[in-house]
Amino acid sequence: DFANQALSDMSKNSLIYTVDEINKILSEYQKYYNEKIQKQATENLKIAEDFLAKNKTQKDIKTTASGLQYKVIKQGTGEKAKETDTVELDYELKTLNGDVIDSSYARKKHSEFPLNSVIPGFKEGVMLMGMGSHYIFYIHPNLGYGSSPTSSMQPNTLLIFEVETYSIVK
Repeated sequence: DFANQALSDMSKNSLIYTVDEINKILSEYQKYYNEKIQKQATENLKIAEDFLAKNKTQKDIKTTASGLQYKVIKQGTGEKAKETDTVELDYELKTLNGDVIDSSYARKKHSEFPLNSVIPGFKEGVMLMGMGSHYIFYIHPNLGYGSSPTSSMQPNTLLIFEVETYSIVK
């Protein structure tokens, strides 16, 4: 209805706002949005770093040189994937508050990922796993989606992946 009204007003040359007023409104909204995203990014980064600092003290958590943290649930004995490989696996991606973002378990269908097209933390973690392994990754925002929000996550979201590897796709 609003769009139809706008088109009707335009055709009658009787706009509610001038072009300058519309530009000012859009500019103010963009400024508000950018400030909101920056505030979320700062808060979420602190939350992520506080969690990871505490998490790395747990006896079963390992940390790589890049800062990826992981927990081995089951160590597989199969071949390890390389960056150029595609891997068949199951995974569940959650945020720190437990919200499930995506899950192949829920779809009841294994996924296949070319490792050269996934976020750095996921790629690094999968490359640590022999096929047949089951790990949990705790991924710092810098190894994930960083300070850019996605359609399902705020900026600087800590990612928690549960991953089971099955095979390297040939």
